[in-house]
Amino acid sequence: MKKIYSLLLSATIISTSLPAAAQQFANNDFEGSWSTCTPWTNGNGTKTIGENPANWCISHVMGITSGLTAGTGKKAMGEKTGGYNSTSAVKVYNDETGAMGITRVVPGYLTTGTSWSTAKGTTTSSHDGGTWGGVSFSYRPDAIHFMYKREYASASAASEPCSFVAYLWKGSASQANVPVTITMGSAAPKTATMANRDRNILFKNQSTTTGGAITYSSDFALIGRINVTEAGTVAAWTAKTLEFEYLTNDTPTMLNVIFAANDYFNTAAATKGNSLYIDDVKLLYYSRLATLSVNGTAVAGFSPETYAYTIDSEMPAAEAFTYTTVGTSGSANVSVSLDAENAVATITVTNAGEDVDGATSHTYTLQFNKKVEEPKPTPIGDTQKFPGSLKITITPNGGADPTELDSKGTVEITPTSDGLYSFVLPNFSIDLQGTGELTVLGDIVVYGVNRTQEADGSYTYSGSVKNFSLAEGEIIANVAISGTQTGNDVVMNIAVDWLDGIDGAVIAPITVVFTSKSLEGVKYDGNVNITLGEANFDSNGTVYINTVSPGVCTLLLPDFSLDLDGTGEPTVIGDIFVENVNVSGEGEKTYSLTTPTRVTLADGEILADVTLEGTESGDILKMLIHVKWVDADGNEIAPIEVTFNGERDKAGISDIVIDNTNAPVYYYNLQGIRVSENNLTPGTYIRCQGTDVKKIYIR
Repeated sequence: MKKIYSLLLSATIISTSLPAAAQQFANNDFEGSWSTCTPWTNGNGTKTIGENPANWCISHVMGITSGLTAGTGKKAMGEKTGGYNSTSAVKVYNDETGAMGITRVVPGYLTTGTSWSTAKGTTTSSHDGGTWGGVSFSYRPDAIHFMYKREYASASAASEPCSFVAYLWKGSASQANVPVTITMGSAAPKTATMANRDRNILFKNQSTTTGGAITYSSDFALIGRINVTEAGTVAAWTAKTLEFEYLTNDTPTMLNVIFAANDYFNTAAATKGNSLYIDDVKLLYYSRLATLSVNGTAVAGFSPETYAYTIDSEMPAAEAFTYTTVGTSGSANVSVSLDAENAVATITVTNAGEDVDGATSHTYTLQFNKKVEEPKPTPIGDTQKFPGSLKITITPNGGADPTELDSKGTVEITPTSDGLYSFVLPNFSIDLQGTGELTVLGDIVVYGVNRTQEADGSYTYSGSVKNFSLAEGEIIANVAISGTQTGNDVVMNIAVDWLDGIDGAVIAPITVVFTSKSLEGVKYDGNVNITLGEANFDSNGTVYINTVSPGVCTLLLPDFSLDLDGTGEPTVIGDIFVENVNVSGEGEKTYSLTTPTRVTLADGEILADVTLEGTESGDILKMLIHVKWVDADGNEIAPIEVTFNGERDKAGISDIVIDNTNAPVYYYNLQGIRVSENNLTPGTYIRCQGTDVKKIYIR
């Protein structure tokens, strides 16, 4: 069943659907192939220097790109080295390069984009470099995890930090006239229009040392970033986790990561000889909770890495559990499952990729106290059934205009072994969505109902139940009933206070006024023949007809049964009760109901539209009842034909013809309790005269 709770509450669902396997860095352990590098100069140079691991780029420098001095000043800025418990890792280092006595210290860094560098002859202020581009990427990881070491050339060089940079974005940025080569003398470097330069992405619209105008696509957005510097020696392989800071809720299209042996975005010269080792680079997708509360109270001793708890209270509804997840990506899925029988709640967090422990999901188990069910009292007498009408009023949360609707129902009252009574309103239904379609919420059951006999022989009823479950546990309500019974005339007020599972406040009060007016009438016993598809079977049955006004009656076929499983054993699925049946004739009567009446059977699993025609002659009743089994939209599922042939029970109740003009008048308060007409104080009452039932106000 869909979450009925959300139909009257504004709910936020904290979950995001993700593909089955999230993206990772290719060759993240650097154990793949390594190949000779031709540093990028937009096609202006062909010299090779150093090696790159597959899918990664080290900031090797080509040197002068053309002329007789081409290749002068080329320098490798990194190399393959022994890894963390492996044969391969990357070492990048700052080193000095230049020509003709002009040298500069160039930073060493590793990236998933493309590195570049530029310098002009003897002009010391014209050098620049960095990274452009990255890898196509469409996920929202929470963090980057990697192994690293850090070495310094000397103690005096230890103040220079290394850098860890990563960023996610969508759209594109392009910068015109970016110099991309190294030249000698006064020759100007070659330029190019550069796509997705690091500074353009991370620092939108900020001016750069070199390059022209910057243009952004209309959908450009920096989505997440990491920009961390760290100083100090790290002599042994050490694990590090850095979390993304997310700036928008967008899905990225690109990712780049940079590991630098210097302060990457500091324009000052790098320190020669400082180095950084990197291995086992991995994106993390957290699947753990950061906080967990029940009914607004934090779970005692909660830790994201502790997965089992015992809570000294009864298990509440799912809405009572509130939580946040580790990380800021919002990519984790959270589901809550309740095992009512064992009082165990399980909260499962999943993500499309691996968490730091290699798992893609983590489950938290909360053991509550098992609910002690009060023993149900044993019925010790016959159940009285009172078919009738329901006037239902629903007042939504926040004081919005109430919804009123009319329905039908049958109240069942049974004496029980504790000297009290049980009250049942089966298949209670309301129009939750305002569409006119009723949703069956279940049976309203109240045990321990008091019944008091009054001096005039009538009865008054009162009873209540706390935290009653409807709609398969999706609705929790306090229910109180009060009412009167005079013969077969019953007026019952039923208050259903729908509760908020989080703090116990009333979400929507639902009031139900039930009225039953001598609905059994004349009894006929006989044979019932039922045809359903190709199945046909006979049984004994009873029909009650009650004339409520000249020319109009009700019909009741209690305990209607069907052979639903084809075993030959009919199953009782409920009472067929219809009103407004037309009656004509005197000695020989004709009955007809041509406007379909909707009935609910089998605990709401069967909806049916009922029409009928029949005759009564010489105390013999013949009735053909058409029960059209339909779906929620009124489309026919299966026709059921019910043929009844029975004889009037001479010992039964006589015909009851109610003349509203001469019938006695009774008054009831809104709690359903009968009051004397001589003691009416100003207020609202229910006035009953025969079949005429109305609400009045006494001034």
